[in-house]
Amino acid sequence: DLMLTLGEAYTPTYQDMSNANNEYRCFALEHGQDAKFYITAMHPIVDSPEIVHHVVLAKTSRDKLDPGVAQASGKDCIDDMGALGDFGDGGGIIGAWAPGMDPVVFDGAGLEINADDVFILQMHYYSSGAQTDGLSDKSGYAMKIADTVRNEILMAPFGKFDFQIPPNDDNYSETAELDLPVPITLWGAFPHMHVLGKSYQMEVGAAGEETCLLRGDRYDFDNQLTYMYKEPVYIPGG
Repeated sequence: DLMLTLGEAYTPTYQDMSNANNEYRCFALEHGQDAKFYITAMHPIVDSPEIVHHVVLAKTSRDKLDPGVAQASGKDCIDDMGALGDFGDGGGIIGAWAPGMDPVVFDGAGLEINADDVFILQMHYYSSGAQTDGLSDKSGYAMKIADTVRNEILMAPFGKFDFQIPPNDDNYSETAELDLPVPITLWGAFPHMHVLGKSYQMEVGAAGEETCLLRGDRYDFDNQLTYMYKEPVYIPGG
């Protein structure tokens, strides 16, 4: 129903010497809808897979859009998560993609987008050397949309982001916990690590009675999957 791509092809320059061969670029995408709508399915349009490492889609209200992001050439945002919008004001990340992921599809549910919202597309470009130097990209997102849905969906990042792996430890693990103040219904999950990641597990429970929600013993950075439950999982508060 809706296909949004960069207005102009962008050619990464990889000028950040502290992050050699990497460039994070944030672009504004106008959705062109004059009323509130819901995203019921989505998948990125990857124009140059040779250089696209991952894609993040976020939203923000027009009056809070970073002017730098609004430029046709976008804005460098490797150190500026604020460029992805205000997470505390209904904005923030609504989708993420890495190689291997299937389209995200909700059954009777969707992500709310307001008429005055602007999409922010964060592209992570990676240069493999001479074979990718000078390559341009005009990626974007394809969506199915609806005027109304039965359930509204929220995309929320969760995990441990500030740990360090000790030297020579080949089986290091980290755990993050979250106490839910209200009940939620879990529709799916996208486990994400980088190349040192081996496995992951997510559980829910109270009073020592844990139930496995997701487990992968052979994580593959080159084939990351979004797992959508056949039946959404209801989780009580607490």
